[in-house]
Amino acid sequence: MDNDVLQKQIHIIFDREKILLDNNTIPWSVDNSNEDKKMIYDHSNTLVNLYMGLQGSELKEIYIDTLLHTFVNGREKIKVKTKNQWDYYLSSYSSTGALIFSLYFS
Repeated sequence: MDNDVLQKQIHIIFDREKILLDNNTIPWSVDNSNEDKKMIYDHSNTLVNLYMGLQGSELKEIYIDTLLHTFVNGREKIKVKTKNQWDYYLSSYSSTGALIFSLYFS
């Protein structure tokens, strides 16, 4: 795998994440079937598996740099709707931040 292929694979995952979020579909779920709660986050798992399959430190460095660049320079939007003059709630949102943070806890 080369640099371009790696970056394209990462961007495909983030693009899919953004599409789901833009359509008000949360891309993760919580499994409460046992006493322990378990987060199910396929996009996060895919990124972890991609990283684990990388050979060599150069590609791993490119992977980390791409995630950081996506997080820092991403054009994230949050829509806030006023409930009353004191309360606000999110009517919808689009952010890949949760995906990046979930990688650190995987």
